[in-house]
Amino acid sequence: MPNTKIEFTAQELEAIFLFIFNMCEFNRDGCMKKILLCSAFAAAFSMFVACGDDSGSNSKVSEDDSGNGAKSYESEEDMPNCTATHAGELAVVEGEYFLCVPKKWRPLEGSVDSECGLPACDDDLEGAYFYANSAETYFQCVEGEWLGADGEPLGAEIADKCLRDSLAETAVESEDDLPNCTAKRKDVMFLVGDVIMLCNGEDWVPMDEVKSSSSKAKSSASAPKSSDSEVESSDDDDPDAKSSSSKAKSSSSAAPKSSSSTSKSSSSAAKPTVDEDAMTMKDNRTGRTYNLKNIGGILWTTTNLITGTKSGDGVYCAQNGDGDNVCTKYGSFYDYETAQTACPSGWRLPTLEETEAAWSEPTDESWQWVLAGRFKIGGDNVEYGKEGEEGRIWIADIGDNGAFQFGGGWMDQLNEPDRGHNVRCVTESTAASSSSAAASSSSVSQNGPVEGVCEAPSTPIEKGESVEWTFTRMSGAKVETYSWTFSNGVISTEASPIVTYENAGEFTATVVINEGMDSESTTECSGSVKVNGTPITGCECGFAADDSGIRDIAEANPITVKWAVSGCENADGSTEFTYKWGDDIDSETAEGVATFTERTKNFAPSVTVTNADGMSMTATCPTVNIDDSDNPEYELTEQITEISLPAGTTVITMNLPEGWHNETSGDAHFQCVPKGTATTLTVDGESVGPGWYLSLLIPITSTINGYKLEVTLDNPADCQVRW
Repeated sequence: MPNTKIEFTAQELEAIFLFIFNMCEFNRDGCMKKILLCSAFAAAFSMFVACGDDSGSNSKVSEDDSGNGAKSYESEEDMPNCTATHAGELAVVEGEYFLCVPKKWRPLEGSVDSECGLPACDDDLEGAYFYANSAETYFQCVEGEWLGADGEPLGAEIADKCLRDSLAETAVESEDDLPNCTAKRKDVMFLVGDVIMLCNGEDWVPMDEVKSSSSKAKSSASAPKSSDSEVESSDDDDPDAKSSSSKAKSSSSAAPKSSSSTSKSSSSAAKPTVDEDAMTMKDNRTGRTYNLKNIGGILWTTTNLITGTKSGDGVYCAQNGDGDNVCTKYGSFYDYETAQTACPSGWRLPTLEETEAAWSEPTDESWQWVLAGRFKIGGDNVEYGKEGEEGRIWIADIGDNGAFQFGGGWMDQLNEPDRGHNVRCVTESTAASSSSAAASSSSVSQNGPVEGVCEAPSTPIEKGESVEWTFTRMSGAKVETYSWTFSNGVISTEASPIVTYENAGEFTATVVINEGMDSESTTECSGSVKVNGTPITGCECGFAADDSGIRDIAEANPITVKWAVSGCENADGSTEFTYKWGDDIDSETAEGVATFTERTKNFAPSVTVTNADGMSMTATCPTVNIDDSDNPEYELTEQITEISLPAGTTVITMNLPEGWHNETSGDAHFQCVPKGTATTLTVDGESVGPGWYLSLLIPITSTINGYKLEVTLDNPADCQVRW
């Protein structure tokens, strides 16, 4: 066999190796036959390819620094074929991870430290793959269960291990160290030695002794409720709580949902990953990452928490008027009880004081108070409303319930136990920052001048329509009074006045804020509202008098051509107009005049008509061609003689001899053959095409005595006249 190098495409190589792999699968002798068969193929095709490995020495691949063994590739095309050799391997392309599930690379939804960090396998994750770094394997969410690479579900043994790991930090030495089992601690779990104790009724009971009907206990994907506030509080039902358990920390790991678990998942399951240098927090329960902001030493998530996008278990979601899922768009909505434990381990709801301090902080693109509306919860009916008008987040318990309401430059604290609101999570900062060293915003901004913004709408309105103006407070003391001044003469003391505009034009606004002290703050609203006036319709431009589209400079010099505008109407019946012609015509009336002293092609002026409201309409006038028969640019003097014509409109002087057609009347053919591109031919207003051979009939009288034939082509062509 000659020493010839044979090259194969990636698809061909894949087909070859899949054939080898399948052949070996049918031969139970296994690897040795596979090796021999692969070697035989390699020799037959003179390929220097490692047997069983199609990655070769690809220079475009490198080890990823994630620690999970993933290999980095410049593009998906550079990734090796997903054969059995690469099963279970990870690849990363521009930050996106892929998992090799035999015969196909699939996007990886996320990764966790261990099986215990897997989120709940719900409908949102159906079919998704997660990679467990410590186990060096992957899991797929299938019909509510996490299946391992072997296709088997995670069982009770793993669930029990994860639960024990999650309780390790709250473990106590003996049952004497357990706090009182009160109604507030119902279903809370503690680890006593190797025994999991559950608060059931009024007694601590070993978990193994709890009957299966007690399915409301926290699942292996849960952490026990934090015992900090419960033990340190002065509840009458818990006077003897042990100090050792008051220092218990929330859990650091979560167990995946498994078929053996019948308990309800807690919201504070997995300890998040916090990076105060990058100011991010990754919620390892869901894999979502939140940006952070340090306000007075308190870390805030800058966007609303999302732990579910479907209604259920205290979470409420719906579609808004635009068809968007409101939980995906704004964050999950929670009832008050669920909100208390919605934040991840070590995080909580903010207090009223912390929320007021955050409200006083200037906002930017990375921090916004989202006007997400709220849910009305009643029986089986859940109603979503007030989107874009106001927003509410739950705050730490004050009395019965606590919510913080904001929107339109104002804020308030209120009780709403029958509503669903968003959640912002906070925790104490462990890193020094300029914001934590600064004076508390509640002690500064409440005595300072109000700062904020107001902005005109960017979309124009019609005359007679209204606009609501709103001032958004960014920092400073609470607003006591508003004083608005509008450039159309309207004044108002309302917080968000609605102004109606009766005239067309552009209008601005100014608002003066009084903080109830001896000072005022003045804000000029940015931009202006554009009010459209009465529209114009019907304007048309045509030749005035007997002017036509072709004029001969040889017959008169100079040549004057006139156009006139007519048909303009205002919707309100008024007839006041002004006229602005193009730069080539100096006129401010309905008639425009142009003077020519030499040949001119395709001159078509335009005119803009404006009414008293400033509304305009532009009309384009018909084209005029000025020719010179004494020195024609294009002339035909005999039949079957081609002339090359350019694209556009051309005037041809037709001087075929008298009697060339043997007839004094009748028609002749004007024919064109395009130069490389099919085109359309128009002769004196008649058209044909597009095509490659074009022919139109023209009168014999249009071929003699210097007749000006007007020819229009979409593309250059060779043309002639013939009998």
